Amino acid sequence: MKAFLCKTLGLLAIAAAVLSGCNAAAVPPGGASPNAASASLARGWISPQAKSAPERLYVGGGTSGNIDVFALSHGGTQGKLVAQLQYVPGAGGMHFDKFGNLYIGVSVSGGSGGGGPEGWVAVIAKGDPYATYFVTGYNVADIAWNSNELLYSANYSPDGYFDPGSISVIDAAHNVLRTLALPDASEAVGVTVNPRTHDVFTTYSGAGSGGRIAVLRAGRGKPHTLGVTFGSPWGIAADRNGNLLVADDGPGNIDVYTRKGKLLNSFAVEGTPLYFAFNKDYSLLYVTNFDNYDVEVYTYPGEKMVGSIHAPDWQSDDWPTGVAIWPAPYVSGD
Repeated sequence: MKAFLCKTLGLLAIAAAVLSGCNAAAVPPGGASPNAASASLARGWISPQAKSAPERLYVGGGTSGNIDVFALSHGGTQGKLVAQLQYVPGAGGMHFDKFGNLYIGVSVSGGSGGGGPEGWVAVIAKGDPYATYFVTGYNVADIAWNSNELLYSANYSPDGYFDPGSISVIDAAHNVLRTLALPDASEAVGVTVNPRTHDVFTTYSGAGSGGRIAVLRAGRGKPHTLGVTFGSPWGIAADRNGNLLVADDGPGNIDVYTRKGKLLNSFAVEGTPLYFAFNKDYSLLYVTNFDNYDVEVYTYPGEKMVGSIHAPDWQSDDWPTGVAIWPAPYVSGD
C-alpha cells in the first residue's frame, strides 16, 4: 500500500507541475474545444506510418502529457515510435471502443474540496490528433468500454478528495448515469469488462490494507467483493476465457483469477507492473512497468517475456502508464 500511495501521489504532483506550465487553452476542466486542444499539439508529431501500421500500441506518459504511438512489428514483439499525441497530463488506464476512439482516465493534483486530486476523461477520436475531454466529477484512474456502448470508470476518488473509490457508469453521450460505492474501499485503480457476460470488475485498495476485486454482475445492481485479497492493486484485464489478470504491486506479480475469484496462476514481473492490454487474438500481453520505464511483451498463456518497447522520454521523471492496442481484442459473437 505504501508503494501504491507513493507512486500515485508522485504522479499527481508532477502532473500538476506540468499543468501549471501549460497554455490555459490546453487545460481541459469543463471540456476543451477541438481547436483549443489542437493548440496543445505544438510539441506533438505524427508520421505517415502512424496511419498505415496494421497494429499500433498506444501508451500514456504519466507526467509528460504525451500519448506515444508505436507501430508494432516482428509479430508484435517490437515497436517503432511513429507518433506522439498531446495533451493528456496524468494519463492513467485507457481503452478503445469498437469504433477506434481512445478513452483515457486522467488524474491530476487539484486543490478544491478536500485538497485532493481531480480528474476527467480524455477522448482521442479515431483519425484525430488531439484530445477532447469530459468531466465526471471524479478523479478517473482507469476506464473500460463495453459492447453495450457503456463506459465504466474506476474512480480513485471524488474530485478534490483522496477517497472513497467508486465505479461510474457512463453512456455514449458521456453522461454519468450512476456512481456506485465499492465495499470497504479506499481508492479504485483498475477496471475491465468481460465482453461475453458484461460483468464489470474493478481493482481497488481496501480501507484497511491490501488489494481487492469487486464485480458488478452483467453491469447491473451493486458491486460486491470477490473475496480476493492481494498486495497493492493496479490494472486489471480479462483474457479470452474471461479470467482476470491483476497487477499486484506488492511482490511485482501478475495474478490470474477466475471470474469467481479462484487463483489460477501468478507470474513474476521484474519491476512494478501497472496497466496492461492484450493484442487482438489474446496471444500477447503488453505490460507497462513503472520501475523499468518500458512496455514489456509477454506470451499468453506461457508468460514468457519476448520483447521490451521504449520511448525516449520514459525515464526517472516520467514513466509509461496506461496502454491500449488497435485493433483492439475481439471475441467472436460479441
